[in-house]
Amino acid sequence: RTGFPLVDAGMRELWETGWMQQNARMCCALFLTEYLNLPWTQGAEWFHDTLFDADLAINSMMWQNAGKSGLDQWNFTVGPTAKSLDPTGAYIKRWVPELKSLPKEYLHAPWEATEAVRVQAGVLMGVTYPERIASVTDVGAAKRRNLEAVRQLREVAKKAGFVDENGYDIIKAPQGSCRGNPNGSRVRVFTKPEYRNPNASFGGSGKGKGLSGQTTQQRKKRGKAREHP
Repeated sequence: RTGFPLVDAGMRELWETGWMQQNARMCCALFLTEYLNLPWTQGAEWFHDTLFDADLAINSMMWQNAGKSGLDQWNFTVGPTAKSLDPTGAYIKRWVPELKSLPKEYLHAPWEATEAVRVQAGVLMGVTYPERIASVTDVGAAKRRNLEAVRQLREVAKKAGFVDENGYDIIKAPQGSCRGNPNGSRVRVFTKPEYRNPNASFGGSGKGKGLSGQTTQQRKKRGKAREHP
């Protein structure tokens, strides 16, 4: 009951079935870590408790990546109102049936509908469907707060030797875990540009552009480049 239909749909599916569609998992994970600014461990614990196919290693790894503390940080943003994940609204209608009578264009953000439209659809915000969590009403501002919090934490990590001079995260690789470092050493791992460059912005309003964080035109160009190197 976050007030964001796509997030609520995913969490309800998880609770009722013990499973969640992959794109919805990413949306819910990023909502917790990037918009609510909560520790990834809380999400990992809940998923491990509710997934019928929970795997401790995989679950922990993916949540670390979502929380930007893993070996392969997710380099994309999926906002809680990303229509690209459920363009027809069928997923939301199935798991958040109290909104099923809303026109498709308002299913992902019912607060954008006029009061008359909501009344006609039987939707009363705060009664039949919850209001949005107050701290995330402005998703762009919530994302910026998270970015600043991560940057501040990285300053501490830099002083401890876990961020290099170019802004990349550094990890201690166990002996034999990395090719080319048989004796074990500190290894640089992928780090998002907005974390490496303190002057960069996260480049999004929180609405999301699909799982890759790119527009359809950008994805088509990349596809053509792969076909014709």
